[in-house]
Amino acid sequence: MKKLALLLVAGALMGAANPKLKTEKFEITGMTCTSCVEKVTQSVSKRAGVRTVNVDLESGVGTITYEAGKVDAARIIASIKEAGFKAKAKAKAAKAT
Repeated sequence: MKKLALLLVAGALMGAANPKLKTEKFEITGMTCTSCVEKVTQSVSKRAGVRTVNVDLESGVGTITYEAGKVDAARIIASIKEAGFKAKAKAKAAKAT
């Protein structure tokens, strides 16, 4: 019985240490300076489950890595809008066949 309990605890800890991470790109419009980038970065970073935020002013693209069970693309877009900018998920490139 003790072995089973230890295995369950170990499994739970491993799951918590290795959440399902997802990285997505977002098109962000309306940014004109580095302060804009900082506002977006801070707003998105406050969301629970967001791991990394990298916003490029020149391309207008934000690359965000997050825990799929805690936050989703819609909530990330909402955070960007709360910072005062427009955003949408960047379309993924079609695979060559």
